Amino acid sequence: KERIQEDVCVRTSLPPCVEGPVYAILICHIPKLRWLPKHQSVCRSITIKVAWWGEDDTSAIFKPQISGVSLDHRQQPSTTAKYYIRSELIQFSKYLIDAAELVLKVYDTDTNRMIGTVKVKNLSTLSINNPIKGYLPIFSRRRFARS
Repeated sequence: KERIQEDVCVRTSLPPCVEGPVYAILICHIPKLRWLPKHQSVCRSITIKVAWWGEDDTSAIFKPQISGVSLDHRQQPSTTAKYYIRSELIQFSKYLIDAAELVLKVYDTDTNRMIGTVKVKNLSTLSINNPIKGYLPIFSRRRFARS
């Protein structure tokens, strides 16, 4: 087994509001944001807030590195969260089907202005052997980003 080092504080387990023993662990890893070339100067530091279906509030805050931007002392990357799954995997699969998607809200860290949202779709396909990977677009009224 590979040891995953989490650096994002998580305020909930999954499904939210379910108590009991831990049946599995879900790792959420958001290491980088990559701007499309025409939007590279949009902002130099971002924060991504994650709230799972059924949560009242944000459960985790990520601070991924932006491709092509050197880190400064203000932003230490926070890229990996560990969620404890407190239902049997069959029930957790049903939760993912009901949730359908995970919405990530992307903010400019300096101004706290929301840049847009990322929708991780097809959560029902997520399994131990089938992780969700890749770059997903940030949707905004201004249409200017890719994460």
